[in-house]
Amino acid sequence: RRGACSKGPQTMRAPVFAKRKQAASGPDTESGTSNEDASGVSSVRGAKSAWLPSWIRHADLVSEEGGTVLGAVITLVATVAFVGYAVAVIYSFATTPTKANVEIRWSANQGIIEAGPSFPVALRCEAKQGCTVAVKYSDRTMASDSCRRALKAAGWETNECRKYAQGEELPETYLCFSDIPGDGIYVGHDGGDRFGVGVLSVSEAPLKAKYMPLHVGRTSLMFVQTMNETYAEGALGYDRREWFPTLLSTEVISDAVPNCISQRRTHTQLEVASQWFHISAQVWALEMLGEIGGFWSFVFELGFFLFLGAWTVRKAVRMCLRRRRPSESKPPP
Repeated sequence: RRGACSKGPQTMRAPVFAKRKQAASGPDTESGTSNEDASGVSSVRGAKSAWLPSWIRHADLVSEEGGTVLGAVITLVATVAFVGYAVAVIYSFATTPTKANVEIRWSANQGIIEAGPSFPVALRCEAKQGCTVAVKYSDRTMASDSCRRALKAAGWETNECRKYAQGEELPETYLCFSDIPGDGIYVGHDGGDRFGVGVLSVSEAPLKAKYMPLHVGRTSLMFVQTMNETYAEGALGYDRREWFPTLLSTEVISDAVPNCISQRRTHTQLEVASQWFHISAQVWALEMLGEIGGFWSFVFELGFFLFLGAWTVRKAVRMCLRRRRPSESKPPP
């Protein structure tokens, strides 16, 4: 009996497993076309994703049947959003002025010349009877001594006097910030001219280089340098340098005037302000491409995470359904 009981269940279970195996493999016909078709379709579907890495194929991240509705919707929405944003950015950049970055620098230790705190300035004599020019920087303080050494390296000795005729342009002169009120450039001339010297400045509108006459007395000059990359390198507007004068007094400091200047009747003293402005304007096309490219990267990453989230939810739902489905492997009672 024990042998018969042991064989009995095996004899009863055999048809169940045979039917299950037959259902999984499909109906067996005489020609065997069903099995061949199934294997052919499987090979074709596998060929569609054969180029993908194995970890993606095994993870079922890509549907073997082709694109899904969710993927199509995400692609359509991302494309419309990207094109709309690109058009808006292009219109914004084309209709707004060029953006500029303004940086405030100290004249004492951030001069335009790397070798020292010096600022090149172009001057021209405006007085009818000619001009006498001298540069004076003492060594009583650290800043004044630094200016004196910087000007000496540039070819100007302290208290050295040079004479120029009306309309004659001075060779490149230098201004330097000093904490001594009597330091700076001195210009002396005779006659009743109230504007003895002019400083070269490049204006923006219209873009033009011109000499701006300076009133006699003590004048502070504010320096502004604009680097505009929308112009070709070497053009007038590429490296634009402007001077903005402020008349501090119609009289200079009398006890600081060099001897050769004091012999003239009218005096002008020039000094540089304690701070200056560096402005940089970049090509807007490069900034525009960077902004559009950043948005495209954001859209791509957002679409990937949406797809990954939908795939995760789909897998979780399938697992829940499989757990709720009654088991078919148990034999009937």
